[in-house]
Amino acid sequence: MAVSAIGLGRDYLYARLSANVLRDLRQLMFDKLQLLSMDFFSRARVGDVLSRFASDLAALETALANAVSWGVLPALDVLANTVLLFVLDWRLALIAMLVWPFCLFGPRLLAPHAVAASYARKNEDGAAIALVQENLISQPVVKAFGLEQTTRASFLERNARLARSVLRVSFFSSMVERSAGIGIMLLQVLVLAVGAWMAVRGEITIGALASFQALFLNLAFSLCLRLLSLLRQICSSFFRVQALQKFPIVVRIQLRPASSPRGGSCAKCSG
Repeated sequence: MAVSAIGLGRDYLYARLSANVLRDLRQLMFDKLQLLSMDFFSRARVGDVLSRFASDLAALETALANAVSWGVLPALDVLANTVLLFVLDWRLALIAMLVWPFCLFGPRLLAPHAVAASYARKNEDGAAIALVQENLISQPVVKAFGLEQTTRASFLERNARLARSVLRVSFFSSMVERSAGIGIMLLQVLVLAVGAWMAVRGEITIGALASFQALFLNLAFSLCLRLLSLLRQICSSFFRVQALQKFPIVVRIQLRPASSPRGGSCAKCSG
């Protein structure tokens, strides 16, 4: 019962923290809109701005909801498993620490492409939403002049561009995870080969080697799959929200009304 009560309290506090972060971020974005110039509103599409409040904030909300299970807990797993690996055998543990460059080198090359593709996909999504909104607003004109085929052709082109963006995101995201998985498998073979050689020489028991392999796989999974996946989810949406904050604001100069001289009165003109 005590554990359940503590868990409920933790869930409530974390939900409250996430809600407050999103509330402040949403308010910050809205306040920024009030300071932007008319030049921005003349060039920006309403649907793209709305998508930053809807889909991008929703993605950040999902990332915050998964931050404990896909961020904090995997980080603790990495720390605990690293300590246990060195306790079992420091020589194999030194080899296992190669998981850091193996897991980070491949994703380091591909992750920028995945983030850029995700950013472009969200921009295309916002453009598609803007086109739908404009079509809904202009329906009287569309119906009056028979522009249904023109609007369908316009949305067909926009939808095709969005589909290509989704394809790029899926491909690069799978490549990031695939490169990390290949590195883990290669390193696992190396650890197993060295551990088998040590077991033949009697420097480590079979049970210790099996335990080492289980801890190593847990370490690699927590580091490469959970943490990297969470970071990839957050980046593109955060960049789009941040991009709104980088637009220059309008500097308003308030002129004070001229005050009448002290003791003076309005002069009346007589004819």
